[in-house]
Amino acid sequence: MMEELLVKLEQAQQDMLEGRYDEALAVHEEFNAVQSSDPTLAFIKHFALKDWGQLARVHAPARISLQKIREREAALLRQGDVHTTAVAPGGTKAERFHDIAAMDDALGQPEATHALFLQLESARPELAQRYFRRAFAAILAVGDYALAHRYAPDPQAQLAAHGTRLNDIWKHLWPAPSHKVEARVLAETIGYAGEAAQLLQLMRGLGQEVADSAALELLDADEAKDWVAKELAEPGAISAAMAELEMKRDQEAADTQ
Repeated sequence: MMEELLVKLEQAQQDMLEGRYDEALAVHEEFNAVQSSDPTLAFIKHFALKDWGQLARVHAPARISLQKIREREAALLRQGDVHTTAVAPGGTKAERFHDIAAMDDALGQPEATHALFLQLESARPELAQRYFRRAFAAILAVGDYALAHRYAPDPQAQLAAHGTRLNDIWKHLWPAPSHKVEARVLAETIGYAGEAAQLLQLMRGLGQEVADSAALELLDADEAKDWVAKELAEPGAISAAMAELEMKRDQEAADTQ
């Protein structure tokens, strides 16, 4: 089942590129129906949804279809049904709010995530507390810094805590003893850069004059600083460098055979 759907999703990408929009949409709708009951598909859900969002930008029926699913899920959440039928990685129940926010990301509508979060804050404040981290980017995107500040009252302290954690990881795991550990350290570095970018944006939104260098000054390792600086300047830079390095290693391995 999974391999068959992966092949179909790859074909859907090609269909979209070549203008066969209806065929691509049919695959995404099929995947959405199946993934909710098959936990083995959870890890590719994010990528499939991103592709659906790209299709929605050029094909109105794709946008309407995804929006309908989004509204249905939001209605269930407002009724108190906080989990989907899917199983998240690790075997836990998938959070419906997270799925809705991912759909909003794909549709390019952070204001919808922001509005839903405000509804939850009013009706179920404990859920707003639970989901703030997922909603943080959308809240910042619409410029509601007062709301963000309520849930992140001391962004400078949060940034310092993230810096301490990344320093500990670099101290104990770098130079990396294996490619697997290397990937983990760089993934953690990407995470730090993302957190830093959001917290810096919040501080600026609150009227503080703070430069990106504030996130770098918290780090001990010069190499970590270099990676974070690149990621802050160009989100996705570390992932691109990792992919390029992996291709180079594969080529070197092939050349030695």
